[in-house]
Amino acid sequence: MKRLFGLALVGGLLTLTALAQGPAGGLAAGTWQLSTLAPMGTEENTTWLFTLEKTEDKITAKVLSTSAKGTPEVVSFKVDGDKVKLVVKGAAEETFEGQISKDGKKIVGVFGNSKGANAAYMAASDMTTIPKKGAKQKLKGAVQDLKNWAEISSPMAQTFGHNAIIDVNCELAMAFLAKSDAALAAKFAMIAEKANSAKDGANAERLKVLRIATRALKDAGMEADLAPMADRLEKMELVVDKEYHATVPPFKGKVFAGRKSESKRVVVMELFTGAQCPPCVAADVAFDVLQKTYKTNEVALIQYHLHIPGADPMTNSDTEARAKYYKVNSTPSTLFDGVSKAGGGGGMAAAEKKYEAYRKVIEPLLDEPAGCHITASAKRVNNKVEIQTSVSGLEKPGANFKLRLVLVEENIRFVGVNNLRFHHQVVRAMPGGVAGVSLTNPQMTFKNEVNLTDLRKQLTKYLDNYNLTGARAPFPQVPRPLDFNGLRVIALVQDDTTHDILQAVQVDVKE
Repeated sequence: MKRLFGLALVGGLLTLTALAQGPAGGLAAGTWQLSTLAPMGTEENTTWLFTLEKTEDKITAKVLSTSAKGTPEVVSFKVDGDKVKLVVKGAAEETFEGQISKDGKKIVGVFGNSKGANAAYMAASDMTTIPKKGAKQKLKGAVQDLKNWAEISSPMAQTFGHNAIIDVNCELAMAFLAKSDAALAAKFAMIAEKANSAKDGANAERLKVLRIATRALKDAGMEADLAPMADRLEKMELVVDKEYHATVPPFKGKVFAGRKSESKRVVVMELFTGAQCPPCVAADVAFDVLQKTYKTNEVALIQYHLHIPGADPMTNSDTEARAKYYKVNSTPSTLFDGVSKAGGGGGMAAAEKKYEAYRKVIEPLLDEPAGCHITASAKRVNNKVEIQTSVSGLEKPGANFKLRLVLVEENIRFVGVNNLRFHHQVVRAMPGGVAGVSLTNPQMTFKNEVNLTDLRKQLTKYLDNYNLTGARAPFPQVPRPLDFNGLRVIALVQDDTTHDILQAVQVDVKE
């Protein structure tokens, strides 16, 4: 097949136009978009627009608009039967290989190079320009449309190399998970994992593939394949955990020497954070070191996760409601006994300074008198947590004084965008409601129960609904930490008029 090349001035850029001689298929002349499947599988991103012109058997392809950097150009364009190969150059040279649909309206395949690739397609478009970051939209089409795409793009990825096999099949697995077809998700996740297992060592990429495969097999009920996969994942996680703990935190705190007074006050520190929040690293790491600085009868630490700046699976409706109560709309945000102080964050290098700033707020509060007395106990019987709380010594009981309960999980392993592997004292629910219960008598006793099976279903439904909301960005990671291990209950008394927290107590949930 002969190829002819010409120059064209497009949008002020001198671009190379490729003329393909040979079968033109049923491709229509006009504007065509090149769109790629996003890594999380729930979005597609249009990054190139081309103009296709046909004269007899010749097809001309030229760049109309792109988000690619550099001086965009069409290096070559070839149509051979129902196969299309388009090579473009922006900041780097990339290739689109695809198969033309029978109606000639779509070409599905793969776009990328040896460093990595995405499932992709070309289709006729009414777009006229591409934004700098590309044109993103929610993935369209039914499961069958995705299946047809996957059956072409998955084997085609092999021609792009090892990295492309992993990238493309992980994207497809994520897309099928989003469309609730776990069996197909497992099929493509296993292709990615086969390529992944050929690599050596434990790293973020290998863990990502194993997590996707484990989730897909679990959702598909493929127990025979799940057991060895989950075992391999956990072994690799432990290797990376050990490497992580060797460097995080990057400093050692100093154990609190003790109070200067006879006060029994328990100071409450509340941290609003997110696993997708890079500036939250300093606050989160400082928060973690505080656990080793103070006893639980000195400081009660509470960590609420929010979808800021990205979707965080440790967020729930109670943490969102608590943020609304305080009018918190950014992370990290810190409150001490209900008062906002020592705000702001930073990277890992700023963690020690944040730790010192937190101590300067906490230690004067430890010598202030408690506003009441609280006792609590919690035990887990099968799948239920039974909580008993008593409040006494409140000087002026009233509707504005509220008892609030917080169920926290002491240690959760989850790796988000900010690369922190562990999160502590994470809020899973606020038993009895975020609004709390009014303390209208000098002494009151309460009983609450949390059904963990129901809570897991509730949190799963919340995350599912969040992921389906088009206005919100999807979860960029597969895991959903819902193990409920190492549970604790924190009871606190708060004045809703001022937000001041008068006293608190923390107890472990006994098995």
